[in-house]
Amino acid sequence: MERKYPAISQALTLFSVEVGLDDEVAYRMIDESLKNEEYSRDFRSQLEGALTDGSVSWKKALDDGEAVTVYPADEEEEARSFVVELLWKYYYPNERLPTLVAAANKSKHSEL
Repeated sequence: MERKYPAISQALTLFSVEVGLDDEVAYRMIDESLKNEEYSRDFRSQLEGALTDGSVSWKKALDDGEAVTVYPADEEEEARSFVVELLWKYYYPNERLPTLVAAANKSKHSEL
């Protein structure tokens, strides 16, 4: 995920227990970044891309077993739903949720 969707990876890291920020502080930090028009476009584009990319491992994005523990989901669908609530519905509450495109090989999820 870091290589393909760096803005989303960075945003999720702010919610990691290892970083230790309250959600309110994490949202404020993202809000500040979103004031930059280019970053705002990239953030939305990457979030839409990641949410439609069936090859993304949301479980790994939320808990990589090393440096990032945002939410320890049991299933990919549960992890994606968590990100939808955490980022999409928070920043784009009146926008239609991007539709997930199934991965060609569901057993091979990539990192963000």
